[in-house]
Amino acid sequence: MLGFISDGRHKPFSTSLKFRQGYTSPQSDQLTGIKHTHELLKSHGKKLKCVRIDSAGYMSDIVNYCDDENIKYTIVADHNSAVMNRIASIPETDWQTFYDREGVDWGWEIAETKYVMGKGKRASRLITKRQVLDHADLFGAYKYYVIISSIPKAEKTAQETLHFHNGRGNAEKFIQDAKYGLNLKVVPTGQLHANALYYMIGMLTFNLVKLMQLTVLPDNWHHSMITSVRQKLFRTVARVVSSGRRLWLAITVSAEKVMMLIESRDKIYALE
Repeated sequence: MLGFISDGRHKPFSTSLKFRQGYTSPQSDQLTGIKHTHELLKSHGKKLKCVRIDSAGYMSDIVNYCDDENIKYTIVADHNSAVMNRIASIPETDWQTFYDREGVDWGWEIAETKYVMGKGKRASRLITKRQVLDHADLFGAYKYYVIISSIPKAEKTAQETLHFHNGRGNAEKFIQDAKYGLNLKVVPTGQLHANALYYMIGMLTFNLVKLMQLTVLPDNWHHSMITSVRQKLFRTVARVVSSGRRLWLAITVSAEKVMMLIESRDKIYALE
C-alpha cells in the first residue's frame, strides 16, 4: 500500500509504504498512512491540505480524523442502504447534466445532498453521479458513482469537486513510474520481510530520483518518468582514455548534454 503527496498532477513523493500479505483487507492501515504523512509534513512546517481515496478509505475513523485535523477529503462512498436512501431523497429537480473536464456530456447527471456516516461526527457532502441503464436491473434503473467530501461548496461546485476527486487517478501513474522504472513489477523472493525491504529500498530510490529531478536537473526533466531518466541520464556511456599525458573522459553525447551534466553536478555539490 502506497501513499503519495504531490501538487495534484506531478511532483510525487512517496510518504507511506506498507508491504502487506496478499489477503490483508484493503482498508487496513489506511488511517495509519494518512496520520504518518500528516505528522511528517507538520514536522517540516507543512500541512496536508486534502486526501483523495478510493472506497477502501470509506471509514468513519478516516473522516473523523480529517475533520478533526482540518484536512479536506474526497472519498468514494459505499452503495449501502443508508447512502442509497439519501440519494433517493434528492428531488428530481436537483439533478443536472454532468460534463467532463472538456465540457462533454456523456449522459450522466449529478446532484448532491448532506450525509453523516454511522459513526461520523459531522455531515459531509454526498455527491452523486448517475446514468440511466439501457435495461433496468434488480438494483434500479440507474448506475451510480458516489463520493463524500468536506470541500466547501463555496470553494468547489459538485462538478468541480468530482473532477478534482478523479485526479486521484494520477497515483496510478506514480505507481506505474515506480513499478516499471525501478523493477518493482514482481517480488524477488518468497519471504515477506525480504520483499518488504526490497520495496522499501525501491521507494527510497523513487523519492531520491524525484528529488534530483526537481532540485538539480533542468526544468524539462521535472515531469520525466524514471525509465526516461535511467535511459537518458544514468545510462550515459563513457570511457577514460589517455592522450597527451592526460586522462580524458570520452563521452558520445552532445556538448549541450555535457554542460547539463556539469551544471547538475555543481548543483549537487552546492547542496552540502
